[in-house]
Amino acid sequence: MNNARDSVIIAKIIRMAVVVVLAAAIAVPSTASATTTVGTPYISDNEYCRMLTTVESVWTPQLYLSGQPTNGTYLKAGDALMYLDSGGVPATITIAIGYKVASVSVSIPLGQVSGSMGISKVASTAGYYKLAVKKYVKVTVITRQECTIGSYLAGSPIWTTAWKRTSKEILKVYPVLIRQ
Repeated sequence: MNNARDSVIIAKIIRMAVVVVLAAAIAVPSTASATTTVGTPYISDNEYCRMLTTVESVWTPQLYLSGQPTNGTYLKAGDALMYLDSGGVPATITIAIGYKVASVSVSIPLGQVSGSMGISKVASTAGYYKLAVKKYVKVTVITRQECTIGSYLAGSPIWTTAWKRTSKEILKVYPVLIRQ
C-alpha cells in the first residue's frame, strides 16, 4: 500500500462526497410549477427597464358550490346534480412572482348548481350530496420593472415594479358529488 497514493484517493473520494452533498442540497424539488422568464433590459425614459413573464398552472382548492342546502340534496341512486361552469362564488388563488416582485391574487369563479343544463354528476347510491368543484388554472403575469441607469451601469441595479398585468385561462374543470 502506497500511503501517498491512498491519501490522494481518499481526498478525491471526500471531494466527490462533498460535491454530492452540495448537489443534493441544491437540487431540492420545488412544489411550484411557476416559470419566470426575464427579458433583455432596454432603455426607456432615462431608465433601464425589463419585462418579466411568470406562468404558473395551479389547482384551485376544492370547494362546495354556493346555494346548496346545508345538509346537501337527497338523491336516489341514478339521480344527478347539474354543474354549470359560469358565475358562482369565486375562489382566490395567490401565486408568487419571481425575482422579488411579490405575489398576485387571482379570482376564479367556481360555477353553480344548475337545474336544467351543464355537467351531470350522478349519485351511485341514495343519500345526501353536495356538489363541489376545483379548477386547474394557468395564470400569466407580465411585469415591467425599472431601475436607474446609474445603478444598472454600476452593476447593482435596484429593480422596482412599474406595473403588472394578469391573465388567467381555465385548463380543466373537475366537478364532483360528495356524499354528506
